[in-house]
Amino acid sequence: AAARAAAIDADDTHIQALRTVCDDLNLYAQVGFLELAGDDLYNTAALIGPGVFVTYRKQHIPTLGADNFVTAGTGEPVVVETPIGRLGMLICYDLRFPEHARSLALRGADILTMSTNWPDEVTIPGDLLTRARAAENRVFLAVANRSDGEGGVHFRGHSQLVDPNGEVVAMAPDGASVVSGTFDLTKARDKRGLFDLRRPDAYSALTEVPSFRDV
Repeated sequence: AAARAAAIDADDTHIQALRTVCDDLNLYAQVGFLELAGDDLYNTAALIGPGVFVTYRKQHIPTLGADNFVTAGTGEPVVVETPIGRLGMLICYDLRFPEHARSLALRGADILTMSTNWPDEVTIPGDLLTRARAAENRVFLAVANRSDGEGGVHFRGHSQLVDPNGEVVAMAPDGASVVSGTFDLTKARDKRGLFDLRRPDAYSALTEVPSFRDV
């Protein structure tokens, strides 16, 4: 009931207000929200900018919080062509799956953009996985995390920008803040020694449905 009460549709006035701001200021922003579409709930992100409005529904759903009640998104990972680069969209738990980030990179993403809710006790994604995904795909990564609290849970902040070498360009502290950095997209588009050395013929297990033995 709480998840449904918090949900909006993609045409909500809050989204429309953000579209107006981005148009007026020539900005591109990704914002996450619970989306109500018919009877279904989705964990959704919208990429908003001048002449750009694209939504992506989270595909990897953990049994946590509102995600207990959402429907998984379907289809290919979303890459959006913009004047500031090709942006590949992720939401929170998607980062745990290297196949998702790799698919975005193979589709030409320069920058992976991610909205997330990392609580204080969840440290591995923000401390390690952001760097790994950026370095293994040679892409930039821009992550926005909450830094407030809700339902007795505090979120750790640490929004960050990571470069294609896995180096953190900027890291937010705990608490609300703005971080900034400059991206040279040529660094993300030079995949020599990476994509040309891939062996897709050896990766058939990636598209098979695994059977797990009990342990």
